[in-house]
Amino acid sequence: QVQEKLKQRMPEVRNDIIRLLSSKQPEELATLEGKDALAADIQGKLNELLGAKKDATGVKKVLFNAFIIQ
Repeated sequence: QVQEKLKQRMPEVRNDIIRLLSSKQPEELATLEGKDALAADIQGKLNELLGAKKDATGVKKVLFNAFIIQ
C-alpha cells in the first residue's frame, strides 16, 4: 500500500528528495551520523508527503545502496 502511494506521487517524491539533498553540504554527509540524519530526514519527508502519522503506516526505513558526494 505504501509502495503504491509512493508510485502515484513519484514526481513529488523525487522533487522533495532532490530539494532535501541540495540543501545539504558535503561535510554534513561525510560522517555516518550525517548519513543517518539524511535517511531520517528523507523518511520524515516521505511520511509527511504520504500523510502517514506513524512509521507503521508509512515508510519504515530509508536505505542507501550507493552514496556519492561530489
